[in-house]
Amino acid sequence: MWLAANAVFLPLLAHVLTSRPDPNPEEDAGALAVEELRLKTADAEELGAWWMPHPDAACTVVLLHGYSGRRSYENALMRHAHAVGCHVLAPSFRAHGDSTGDRITFGRTEKNDALAAVDAAVTRAPGLPVFVWGRSLGAAA
Repeated sequence: MWLAANAVFLPLLAHVLTSRPDPNPEEDAGALAVEELRLKTADAEELGAWWMPHPDAACTVVLLHGYSGRRSYENALMRHAHAVGCHVLAPSFRAHGDSTGDRITFGRTEKNDALAAVDAAVTRAPGLPVFVWGRSLGAAA
């Protein structure tokens, strides 16, 4: 009985946990003054991202959202990092928000997303230190 129940339950659970959580990819920057970006990953995904430049930046902060989130979930942190003098880059991971992809791997492939974001931050603000902040899936990546 246990085996039969798990033969149905475990594949269903795996599908739920690894499928795109948000079928509506709309992102809302609210009142934030951001530049829309599209980042390419090493494994050919395309990520939606926001770049929020600061005129006197001392560093760049890359904000990585959590599982089933998207970059707009970090609006409060974006505002704070910008207010204290940082450029901010906030991507949406693959299979989240308006990014491509349909599977979540809990960090295994999302590391490519984090690397693409850091590369973009270094390219946009050469010479400045880059700090990466991640929540949940963002920390795993």
